[in-house]
Amino acid sequence: MPELGWRPMGTSAYLTSSVMVMLESLPLTCDDTVCDELQPASLSCLAGVSKMMNSVVWGYQRRSFNITRTLSLFMTVEEAFCFRVLQAKTGMIIIGSVVVQFMDRAPLKDIDLDVAVGHEHSYEVGRWLCLIGYQFQSDLGPAHSFAEAHVQATLGMHRDLGAFGSPLFWSRVASVFTFRHILRSTTIHLISAEYSPLDVILASHSTCVMNFITHEQAVSLYPFEMFHSRWSLVCNTVDSMQETSRQKYVRRGWTMVKSLTYMEIINPKSEFRTRNRFVGDDNTWALSLEPAIPYPSSSLSANSWHHGYGLLRGGTLTSEQFSAPGPSNRYLLANDSEYLDFIQPMCVVGLTSGGDVIETEDIVALLNAFNSTVM
Repeated sequence: MPELGWRPMGTSAYLTSSVMVMLESLPLTCDDTVCDELQPASLSCLAGVSKMMNSVVWGYQRRSFNITRTLSLFMTVEEAFCFRVLQAKTGMIIIGSVVVQFMDRAPLKDIDLDVAVGHEHSYEVGRWLCLIGYQFQSDLGPAHSFAEAHVQATLGMHRDLGAFGSPLFWSRVASVFTFRHILRSTTIHLISAEYSPLDVILASHSTCVMNFITHEQAVSLYPFEMFHSRWSLVCNTVDSMQETSRQKYVRRGWTMVKSLTYMEIINPKSEFRTRNRFVGDDNTWALSLEPAIPYPSSSLSANSWHHGYGLLRGGTLTSEQFSAPGPSNRYLLANDSEYLDFIQPMCVVGLTSGGDVIETEDIVALLNAFNSTVM
């Protein structure tokens, strides 16, 4: 197969002087025609050429990556703003096909909205969906309420594999609650994560769906192979039930990569090479969303994992669960002994040298600093 690889964002491999001259000579309304043909890395490179090009790209991204327009397919504009506020408060993220098509600038047609949140916040999110007109769809009959289903999920009493289907997926999920808006004929799947939403993403069937949207950013963990090469590394192939989900993306134009050569595994330019990764590293594409909402940044950048590869399982994304003091301070750390040995003594005890409990923002800052200097 062709060589896999990420081209450095600062190179001019994607852009020629003719592209820049063309953009500079076109009226503003024509920018989209050119930018529509550029991949994410190309847009980033173009934005760094000059202040004018940065303005062109910024304007294009505001028009093309409009999260309010996307959410308005499922709710009103006012509800979309409240939805993003709820994301900021609970750590809820959008996952699945909506994110893929949003970041790929593809039209959304006949598609459900998948959201994931920690189980401790899933009841709050489900109740909010009911308040804006969605009705809980129970697989146990209309008399079975969302409250009853949530209690059963909390107790581990009922897990319906349904369309999601993978044993690995379900080992990281408490339940999937389905809500339908009768007037809009739209469906929202609320995935309640046992540990954290990112833990669910890393259990996905392949890398093409390892993308998510927070209240402030759209993030792709494998962007070059995803949007430029249109390749998706098959992960966790022991769960053959995921093949149906993979085929959906094959029909949409992605090639499922089931095996890698030794050179592809060690290629420093490849996103599929074995290494420790973290959210926001040099392989991540993070797109800021407009309009911005006045809430603190997500703590997802503090999470890391090890990207590995095995002949039988394909891509293997592994991490250690690390819970710091506080109900929502749950992180994934690359399963590297030196990494864990450094972090755990400082956070597990939960005390600084002055005897005060370490605040969440301090934990995130510590993990971010370690990621950026050591990983």
